[in-house]
Amino acid sequence: MLDKHEKIVLPLSHDKVVHGKGPLLRQMPGDDWRKFANLRLDRSGREGVLVAVNFTPVQREGYRVGVPWGGVWRELLNTDAGEYWGSGKGNAGEVTASDEPFSGRPHSVSLTLPPLSVLYLKGTAGG
Repeated sequence: MLDKHEKIVLPLSHDKVVHGKGPLLRQMPGDDWRKFANLRLDRSGREGVLVAVNFTPVQREGYRVGVPWGGVWRELLNTDAGEYWGSGKGNAGEVTASDEPFSGRPHSVSLTLPPLSVLYLKGTAGG
């Protein structure tokens, strides 16, 4: 099984050891808070899931993340929701992307990140 991932693992290990580039997270663009948001698109590029993580015990207001299209981004999961014995803080189930470009994307969402939580939001192009 390692041989299937070898093409990915070895270059990362090689750069880190030989070139002294340090941990991969330090090489990612953006400040420390921006490094823990990730956007994955489906194969058609018309649906996406945004994952944002807050590893701190402090709620983050106005956490801006770039997204590829405007419209509503619906919360699929908020690990701080009351159903999971959390505080129930968050984005009231959805956020609407603005036309404000951010981090190389034409639109952005401003999130409330509850403390010690993970948010999954789903967006659809044109919807």
